Amino acid sequence: MSEDGRLAWALGLLGLLGVPGLAALVMSIVMLVVGLLQRRRNPVAAHVGTRAAIFGGITLATVIAFFTILIIGMVTTDPTRTYDTPPPLGIALIVLGIWMILVGPLVGVVMGIVALVRPVSRDKAAAILERAANAPR
Repeated sequence: MSEDGRLAWALGLLGLLGVPGLAALVMSIVMLVVGLLQRRRNPVAAHVGTRAAIFGGITLATVIAFFTILIIGMVTTDPTRTYDTPPPLGIALIVLGIWMILVGPLVGVVMGIVALVRPVSRDKAAAILERAANAPR
């Protein structure tokens, strides 16, 4: 599994941690680091690991954005005022919260399961190796 870069995707199973938010944070950091480390192995592992690192980076960015907007909202919002419609920060928090708590970890877990049961095919590996050989340096 580590020879074709699937290890980074398999670590998406960390999304099964029981604490919302923490699961996305841990999963995204581990996928980002392990995915980037796969670039040193071979072109196939680099390709697959980079994809996992990109997903981990996007999920990490949403977690950071969620908590940043949450803190900004807590500092700048007047708690005595009632809103007829949610403020823009509230809408952003809802969207980022859904991604951070539900969608991100769920996608990570599904991709982790896929990585465990389905290796990179010989045809796909050959295509990746061919692209790597023809890439300008």
